Amino acid sequence: MKTAMRLIEYEKELSTREVYSIVVIACMFNSCWRDCSKAFVKLERLESLTPKQREQYENLAFQLFGRHPPTNTQKQEFKCPKSSCQALITEFDINCRECGSHFSPCIASGQSILAKEYYTCKTCKHKALESALRTLKLRHCTLCHGKIEPEFLD
Repeated sequence: MKTAMRLIEYEKELSTREVYSIVVIACMFNSCWRDCSKAFVKLERLESLTPKQREQYENLAFQLFGRHPPTNTQKQEFKCPKSSCQALITEFDINCRECGSHFSPCIASGQSILAKEYYTCKTCKHKALESALRTLKLRHCTLCHGKIEPEFLD
């Protein structure tokens, strides 16, 4: 789910239809029906759809949301890390809805980096939570395969 939500950032590089189809599937499996509903709305509004495809999306959405109200199951919430913002964010959020702060993804776990305890790869400059590096015992960056400094592996 965390990775699927990150795909939205690459909507210009990837097909919007593919991105939101993956988001819909991830949301369904995580019982995040509100986010699933939002993704369906994006799909139903695509200009490139034929009337038959649009109708198929609408029928599928009708079947799903007839059984599941468009509300998310409880997710862990955190205070936005920006000191002047009091908003609550979830583990799947990539931006704060109140202040617009962007949260970098952890290249080890996929979750948003909300804490100051992260490692920056010396090669590609992407970030990973120190706790994720320790838990997963990663020795190399998951993106560029650069060596991770030994002090983060203990």
